Amino acid sequence: MGISRTKNCARMHNKLEIPALTGLRFIAAFSIVYGHFTIPQSYTIFGVAWQTTIIGMPLFFALSGFIIHYVYAQLFSLGWWAAVREFAYARFSRLYPLFIFLFAYFFFFRWLVPFDPRLTTPHGWPTLLSYLTLTSSWWYQTIEGKSLIQFTYGWSWSVSTECFFYLMYAVVFYRVERIQSPRLCLKLLVGFCIFAYLLLYWVYSTQDSWETYILAHHHSYISRNQDWNNSFVRWFVYVSPYLQILEFIGGCLTCQFYLLIRNSHELKRKAQPGLLALVGIIWMLVCLLGMSEALPQGLQEYTSGFPHFLHMNFLLAPACFMLILACALGGNLLSKVLSYPLPVFLGTISYSIYLIYPVIPSVVPFGHPDRSLRLVYSFIMAVIVASGLYTVIEVPTKRWLRKLY
Repeated sequence: MGISRTKNCARMHNKLEIPALTGLRFIAAFSIVYGHFTIPQSYTIFGVAWQTTIIGMPLFFALSGFIIHYVYAQLFSLGWWAAVREFAYARFSRLYPLFIFLFAYFFFFRWLVPFDPRLTTPHGWPTLLSYLTLTSSWWYQTIEGKSLIQFTYGWSWSVSTECFFYLMYAVVFYRVERIQSPRLCLKLLVGFCIFAYLLLYWVYSTQDSWETYILAHHHSYISRNQDWNNSFVRWFVYVSPYLQILEFIGGCLTCQFYLLIRNSHELKRKAQPGLLALVGIIWMLVCLLGMSEALPQGLQEYTSGFPHFLHMNFLLAPACFMLILACALGGNLLSKVLSYPLPVFLGTISYSIYLIYPVIPSVVPFGHPDRSLRLVYSFIMAVIVASGLYTVIEVPTKRWLRKLY
C-alpha cells in the first residue's frame, strides 16, 4: 500500500510541472555547449569572449536540488523505505538508459578508457566499473598523468556527481521538508550561501597545506603547480561531488522556500519574482564579465585569486537560486519566455544534448570559413541528434522500465 501511495504522489507532482524550469534547464545546457564549441575558436560577443561554461554546472546542480525536492519531498514524508525504492528506480530509469547507450557507443567505437590503445600502460576494470556504477567522479583517478575527465566520455562526470546528490538526498536532505516557517527557510538559505562562501574561502586559503599533506600520502596525485587541469585540487573543487553538493543543497532550500510561498496568499502577493530575475541576471553578467579577458588589467588582479577559484563551484549559485525561484513563481518576463514551447522542448532534451554535444565537432563541417555559421551548424546538429536520442532511447526505455516496476 505504501508503494501505491508513493506512486500516486509522484504522479500528482508530475501534473504540477513548471514549464519555465524546463526552459531554464535548456539555458544551462546551452551555456555549456556554447562555451565548449566557441572556446577553441575565440568567438566573441560585443568584443568579449564570454566563458558561459561557468553558468551551466551551477545552474544544473541547483535546478537538480530544486526539482528533486519539488517532486519527492511529499513522497518521502509518506514513508522512507517505500520512497527510497520509488526514488531510486525513477532516477535509474531517467539517467541510466541513455548513459549506458552512449557508454557502449564510446566503448566499441571511440576507444573508451581504460581500453584506449593509445595508452602505453594497461589499465584494468576499476575505472570501467566506476563508469558503469556512475561513481567515476567520486574518487580521484589519473591515467598516464591525465585525470579521467580528459578522456573520451569524461564529460559524463556530472552524471555520477548527480548520483551522489541523489544518495545524499535520500539519506539526509529530504528532511528539508520539515522546515515550515518561510522566514526561517529564507534565513537558512541566506545563511547557507554565506557558509558556502566561507567554507570555500577556507579551502582556497589553506590549499597549500592540505594539498601538501595529501600529495605526501599519495605520490601518484598531481599537484596544481605541476598540471592544474589534471590536479587533485581541481578534481576536488570542480569535479567531485563533495563540494559541488553545496549548489544542490541550496536548490533544495530554494524549493522549500518556494513551496512555503506558494501555500501562502500573503507571501505570493508580496513576492517580487521580476526583481529576483533581474538581480540574478545582473549577478551572472557581472561574474561573466569578471572572468573574461576584456576586463582591464588592473581589475583582473582582483578576479584572478579567490573569485577565479570560486567560479569552479559556488560563484554563481545565489544568482541561480534567484532565477530558479523567479521562474517557479512566474509572473515575470523570464518565466514567460522560458515557458514557450521551443525552450521547453529544448529543455526536455537537454540531458541528451549534454551527453552528445562533444561528438558533434566530428560530424559538422568545421572547415566552413564563416565561424558563426559553424557555430549554428554545430548547435542545430546537436539538437537534431539529441532529439533522436530522446525519442528512440530516453522515452521508450524509461517507459519500459517504469512498467517493469
